Amino acid sequence: MVAFAVSENFEVTNPERMAAYSKANGPLLTKHGGKVIGRGPGRPVEGDWAPKGLVIIQFDSMEALENWYNSPEYQELVKERQASSRGQMTFIDGA
Repeated sequence: MVAFAVSENFEVTNPERMAAYSKANGPLLTKHGGKVIGRGPGRPVEGDWAPKGLVIIQFDSMEALENWYNSPEYQELVKERQASSRGQMTFIDGA
């Protein structure tokens, strides 16, 4: 069953570092079968949720997603993402 990583960025604090993170993460996502299927600020339609940026990444399985996230290569990139933005991430199973 597919699985998704959903990342919400409240604020990018260092655009240059964030761009470097995104560039380095692309090949790593491909290696683990990940594909960005949604990206942007979102369009709030209910409630007060107004994220500045959302990213939705699809993987073939939760195992593949966790292998990407827990890989030594991505754990190095996490430091870059956290140093260049404020946000949060969650994993969900596909329906």
